[in-house]
Amino acid sequence: MRRRARRRVRHETEADWLSIGDMMSGLMLFFVLLYVVVLLQLTEQANAQRDRRRIIIGRIDAALDAAEFEVNVDEKTGDVSIKEGVLFGESSAHVGAKGRDFLQRFIPVYASVIHDDPMVEQEVVQVIVEGHTSSKGSYASNLSLSLDRADAVAQYVISEEVDFLQKEAFLTKLTPAGRGESEAAAEDSADDRRVRFRLRFAGDEFLVSWLELLGDTP
Repeated sequence: MRRRARRRVRHETEADWLSIGDMMSGLMLFFVLLYVVVLLQLTEQANAQRDRRRIIIGRIDAALDAAEFEVNVDEKTGDVSIKEGVLFGESSAHVGAKGRDFLQRFIPVYASVIHDDPMVEQEVVQVIVEGHTSSKGSYASNLSLSLDRADAVAQYVISEEVDFLQKEAFLTKLTPAGRGESEAAAEDSADDRRVRFRLRFAGDEFLVSWLELLGDTP
């Protein structure tokens, strides 16, 4: 009787351990499948964001090219760079007559791409006007000049001289920023002296972080 009881206890214990092992295997499989599903969903979301960004950048490039503006559009970021001579005199933060005429024509076209389509309007959360300088001069003076230029452009866009349909909505996204010589070459270069309109997209941080994790690029 005792032997039979011991065998029965042993068999029950082994059965319990097998049940626990099966349960742990099932849980592990569940979490693996959950991880795969989440991974696929996040990748799909990142790809969708990247596709929307490419569409927006393509529209901006096409609209500005059709209007024959003297600008450079970065096909990866959508940054629109305007050379110093278009807007300012050398070492000046005063928007000249040529610059005012340019902004009066440029801003309505640029803003229409952002605000005419609800998808684009929702995707673009900020328009940053950046002032950039060359490495000529001191770091402090270049930083000050770049901020003054960015602010001068923003203030002119705000003024009554620039009128366009989406102005109120566009101004809620507009932010001036001075970058000084932070992106300038070691040697003095006229190409570094520019104003850049940079877009900040919804989910930028997520997209960059996720694609970097996957070894991809935005």
